[in-house]
Amino acid sequence: MNSAHKPGSNSGIDRGIVTIFLLWIVITVALLILGAVRALGEVGCASFVRASNTRILQHDVNLAVLRRRQECQLRL
Repeated sequence: MNSAHKPGSNSGIDRGIVTIFLLWIVITVALLILGAVRALGEVGCASFVRASNTRILQHDVNLAVLRRRQECQLRL
């Protein structure tokens, strides 16, 4: 009989239960880390998109102002 659990050393804790419990802890921690990384990634992307939209909007405003100035100069 070749087993890791020797007769007479009755600890009362099954190795399978301990393995499942440790695996559950590892998966839970991994999911928490993944959620945090995704949340930080979305925030970073959102700020980049917001900045990009602001630049595009500023460019459009500048073009409109230039057109308006040209129209005013033509009227004079």
